[in-house]
Amino acid sequence: MTQPRSRFAQIGGTSLHYLEWGAPGERAVVIWHALTGRCSDHAPLASALAAHGHYVIAPDAPGCGLSSWSPAPEADYSLAGNARAVLGLLAEKNVKELDWLGSSVGGFLGISIAAANASIPVRRLILNEVGLVLDKALHEPLRVMLASPLGFDEFPGYEAHLRKFLTRGGVTEGDDFFRNIAVAWSRRRDDGQFTSHHDPRLSFQFTHSPEDFDMREAYRAVTKPTLVLRAATKPIIFEAEAEELASTGPKARVIDRAGGHISFLNDAETQNQILHFLKAGS
Repeated sequence: MTQPRSRFAQIGGTSLHYLEWGAPGERAVVIWHALTGRCSDHAPLASALAAHGHYVIAPDAPGCGLSSWSPAPEADYSLAGNARAVLGLLAEKNVKELDWLGSSVGGFLGISIAAANASIPVRRLILNEVGLVLDKALHEPLRVMLASPLGFDEFPGYEAHLRKFLTRGGVTEGDDFFRNIAVAWSRRRDDGQFTSHHDPRLSFQFTHSPEDFDMREAYRAVTKPTLVLRAATKPIIFEAEAEELASTGPKARVIDRAGGHISFLNDAETQNQILHFLKAGS
């Protein structure tokens, strides 16, 4: 298994933490995690990609994990702010073009960068359980979840809470997996309680940049080959939206993958589907 290297880069006013696998100079793949995830979420997939000749970069999004909390959250915690951060990192790494794999809002970020014909172009786009519009009914619950994360006196309490959340989202893994995710996703507050490892002001994206959650116009501007991974169990991408993804913009190939909405893409079948799609563009 290819081991990751932990790195930091100063991009503008952000200290951006990221993991990298493989050799710089190989075909670059960026993996961007979901709303409150971590750069290590898809480590087995990243290792598999590196073993097949890819250079993989997986950042902690600004405000998440070991990346710094923004002094200007209204502007930085947005698709535009995240795009500035990742494109700055890629320029520093001398990446000339890339493939993008994004989960949840990480997929929205990939769509926005691909649609904008950014300074570093996207070759191939992979969207993991990403539709085109986040239901407005979910905006306020998600905002509250980000702004007021629960705190727990003991780590096992946080772990049990996170395990329940992930299991409800379709994750079926063993005890060691959930323990490792809980360690990666948690931090200790000044009051000693364990809570989620993100800046509560990430919630500002819902109040200051609500347009970030409607990607229909941006998606129509994407021209690069696109693969959509749709959960086989309780997907958030319903049939009508799957048809729209397949018939507009890049006319994505939509395939079912194992598991529910939340997936760490650890199973061999899904990893092979991703590798096959990327190989087709080499």
